Amino acid sequence: MKVFTPVLVIFASKLFSIISAIDDRLNAVLESLLKSDEAFGLRFRFSDDDSRERHRFAVEVDATDWLTVQRIARSSGFVIEDRIRWAEYLKPLHREKRITFIDPLYASQLQSWSTFPKMSIAETWAQGLSGKGVTIAVLDDGIESTHDDLRGTFDPTVSYDFISRRADVTPNMIETHGTRCAGIISMTANNSRCGVGIAYNSRMGGLVVLKKDQYLNDAIEGDALAYKINDIDIYSVSWGPADDGRTAELPGPLAQKALENGVMHIVIGVATSSGLSPWYAEECSAIIASISESSSGMVTTDVDNKCASISGSSAAASFAAAILALALEANPSLTQRDVQHLIVHTSDSSQLMAVSPEHWIINGAGRSFSRRFGFGVLNPLRLTTSATQWKSVPVLTRCSRKLHIVNGTFTASAPLLVDLPFNGCSGTSGEVNWIERLQLDVSLAHPRRGLISLLLSSPFDFFDQLGTYQVTLKKYVVLTNYLDI
Repeated sequence: MKVFTPVLVIFASKLFSIISAIDDRLNAVLESLLKSDEAFGLRFRFSDDDSRERHRFAVEVDATDWLTVQRIARSSGFVIEDRIRWAEYLKPLHREKRITFIDPLYASQLQSWSTFPKMSIAETWAQGLSGKGVTIAVLDDGIESTHDDLRGTFDPTVSYDFISRRADVTPNMIETHGTRCAGIISMTANNSRCGVGIAYNSRMGGLVVLKKDQYLNDAIEGDALAYKINDIDIYSVSWGPADDGRTAELPGPLAQKALENGVMHIVIGVATSSGLSPWYAEECSAIIASISESSSGMVTTDVDNKCASISGSSAAASFAAAILALALEANPSLTQRDVQHLIVHTSDSSQLMAVSPEHWIINGAGRSFSRRFGFGVLNPLRLTTSATQWKSVPVLTRCSRKLHIVNGTFTASAPLLVDLPFNGCSGTSGEVNWIERLQLDVSLAHPRRGLISLLLSSPFDFFDQLGTYQVTLKKYVVLTNYLDI
């Protein structure tokens, strides 16, 4: 907060205003003068004039006692511009910046952010944050870089088409997904087009990994996740394996290598305006937080220079990426692990817990957690405020252990209990004293995968369900997957 020197300003009416927005000593000085007017040879009175607010002091000073006036003014920190006839104490007033934009769909955005659970986007912007200095890459089917609402933030230096092997990432008219995801993040503000991106001053790149009738492979996925890793701060990924309830795939070796080299994932869920999980959402132990989404979807851009709305987990991932861009602007030194801690500490679970308490548990650290919503709805204002004061977490250490079980048997009434002794690699360079993230690599074979459910229990008797029943899955399967919590 800035400190201003109080100044006595002369007006034609001989009324002087004491400009002091924050110096609390001023009030005490005037109170003191009121009690000791005879000692200073000054006359003071409280203003009852209806044209002035009653909380102000009106002070009348004898023109013949100018030296006393000078001494009082200087000892109180005032700058004297002329002989004082009247001095008035101005009460500090609370004023807020009004952030408003002329984009036609901005009002609709404000309304959607104000629905339950509330997203404090405008309040975060009021702190001076807009994603400036942060670069985000959208891994998808391309971005219409010539769109009126995207060309100002699009950055060709961090864009590439990994399918066609070219720099141009322009999609065709049926490939709309990437352009819609990009708009949520970085639509230009105040240009009378569509809406306003959450991180409207960020730089946006497009990495094409999806195209109609073209299949993504491990090499493409790995290349994209490692592309210009020193220039790109956030990779936004709004897609995955087939959502058919049967497919369960882990990243290939090249994609895993790219992740190990610096890109760590943050998984985002969705909460409806009713505080419930939407029909398309999947429960997952890796979800760390959620985005609140109104029934009308999110305002965004579309191909052919149009505006649109988008909903679902694709919109949630883009929305979260933009919020994290605001946090990175607030504190550019944040690492992925720092961001993960900040999300856990600042997300709001209270509103969602009140609606569906049955979906929440208390973990070993005493924090509320849900496999549907993670640690709660992202709170942009709380997240960015905490980011400015955050001290980076210590260096990461890793510890792993292998366990093989041959022909383990279990039934619905007699589950297979597997004890995983773990000392945290005590006494080694990889010693782990507390757990940030746990990854289980699981390979199993069973004649009916849909009957299998995996649960993990901690020493604090905290249970987390890693895999759920899917009774429609009847085929024999050899499942190789990883479960991240």
